Amino acid sequence: MRRSLLVLGLCAVSLPPAQHAVARVVTSSGPVRGDVLALAFSGDALVIARRPEGRAVRIELRRPGRPAKLLLLTGAKDADASVTLAASREAVAFGLSEDAGDVGARSRVWVGPPVGPLREVAVCSRGFLLPAVAVEGGRVAWADGGCAGPTGRSAEIGPASVGVGSVDPTVPIRRVPIPRDALAGGLALQGEGGLVGVLRPTFFGLTTDVRPFGPDGLGEPREREPAGFLLPVGLLADGTAALARMSLDDEAGDGEPEDLPRCTAETVVLAPGATTRRALQSGGCLDVGDDLPGDAGATVAGERIVSRVGSDDDDEGDGDGPSSVAITSVRPDGNDLKTIVSGSHRRPLGLAADGARVAWRQLRCAGGEALVVADGPVPALKACTLRVVTRRARVRAGRAALRVRCALGCEGVVVDDTQCGPERLRRFTLPPGTSRLHVRVPGRSRRRGRLLLRFEVNGGPTRTAVVRLRR
Repeated sequence: MRRSLLVLGLCAVSLPPAQHAVARVVTSSGPVRGDVLALAFSGDALVIARRPEGRAVRIELRRPGRPAKLLLLTGAKDADASVTLAASREAVAFGLSEDAGDVGARSRVWVGPPVGPLREVAVCSRGFLLPAVAVEGGRVAWADGGCAGPTGRSAEIGPASVGVGSVDPTVPIRRVPIPRDALAGGLALQGEGGLVGVLRPTFFGLTTDVRPFGPDGLGEPREREPAGFLLPVGLLADGTAALARMSLDDEAGDGEPEDLPRCTAETVVLAPGATTRRALQSGGCLDVGDDLPGDAGATVAGERIVSRVGSDDDDEGDGDGPSSVAITSVRPDGNDLKTIVSGSHRRPLGLAADGARVAWRQLRCAGGEALVVADGPVPALKACTLRVVTRRARVRAGRAALRVRCALGCEGVVVDDTQCGPERLRRFTLPPGTSRLHVRVPGRSRRRGRLLLRFEVNGGPTRTAVVRLRR
């Protein structure tokens, strides 16, 4: 079967010929600027939440070859604003926290059809948690209520429920109450009901119960995480639940042999009728977002579970270079593991899946981000590389012109390390190929007759170069 790759964003990916080569590449009018906070499939389109630099978060519908359609413009400009997003061919659900790390921040939920308009269905003037959302067909669900008390009683949790409604505003909203002093976490819909993660803050952190809900209300817990998050991310046709687990316990993985890696975050499955969950062998530890239950790093696509996985270490891995992040797809029994895409310096970010299609965002070496949709494995993401061609340069009007080569383009900053106390000289964004880059020459460097430059490249390794100066 021929595999195809659909890229939204100007010149988003350049792939070398290989076995099972990409059948076609389609580009839209330009790269995606600003921060892409979340993405979701809606038929042949992508819905994205984007925050342009210095501007408010916006929800857009993007189809190949067409201009982006604005669905909603929020008033949230803060860099700490976080979102949840879910979509289908018939519906969009969007949750927003104006500052997910601040209990006093406002949170809101909007729902509606992919062509708009989106209507507000829930708001907390003081929210505890980034509100979870889910869709199935034209049905939508969201975390409702659970607002913080007034100033002076900020630890007080108000009544909370799961809101279940439709993109049709005339359909009545049904609210399924959850226990007192608890919050609704991740959500998954199926038929007339679904699953919800019920989060209960404790003195030591929080616990999570995974419970079914439906027309008869909230069911008994099916599984529990005693010290952390256990969030539903999808339900397969046979009722198997995919869950994102994140432990807040330093002893996570206790009981395993000491020489085995321990994941504080992983994808787990809970089969129908099973009494305990099972860790899914998805190729690594789950690479979760900063603000659960936002980007949980896993989802369900058809009869497979798709996860974004990586090392459970810090960004520098074992100290020999950046750790790798991959998007993988596997059957719920752990068989037929496939790596869709991977990268280290330049990583796949975000995650959406629909049937055989998987979407992510990735850094463009020449600036901005690209949204990528693939229906099969693609080559690993190449690092953004820079090489300084110039070894001797003349100083004119306090500046030197350097020739640098960036195979895929490059963006970053150049720093003068000639003496103690490095000095930032300028930012740069360069197209693919060889370019001329003008940098300021500090007086200390002119006196020494050389520049010791450090190029900090976004999505690539740092490069250093010594450039001799001519008067």
